[in-house]
Amino acid sequence: MLHVIGLIGFSVTVIALGNGTACRETETVISTAIASGAFLPQDVQYTIVNEDGSSVYSVSDIAAQELPSLDQNLRSAGISSGSQKLCSQILTLHDGK
Repeated sequence: MLHVIGLIGFSVTVIALGNGTACRETETVISTAIASGAFLPQDVQYTIVNEDGSSVYSVSDIAAQELPSLDQNLRSAGISSGSQKLCSQILTLHDGK
């Protein structure tokens, strides 16, 4: 639960979890924090995103241009690509309205 505390205070409303190692354990921590009201007054939700392609993305020129402040190791951890995939999906849904 201590790892979740770092998210509190940043107006987090959606948490994207990669479907890789420890996904289900992390899901348990996040869902417990949400259920206990740790993020109130924010209405926080989470989703699990597919990490396929994260490694390829992380070493690409596009990733370096989009996220110049992150080193390749952080990008390869799926931090950026999983949430970018989620944002792309949300924008697609929004544009369709």
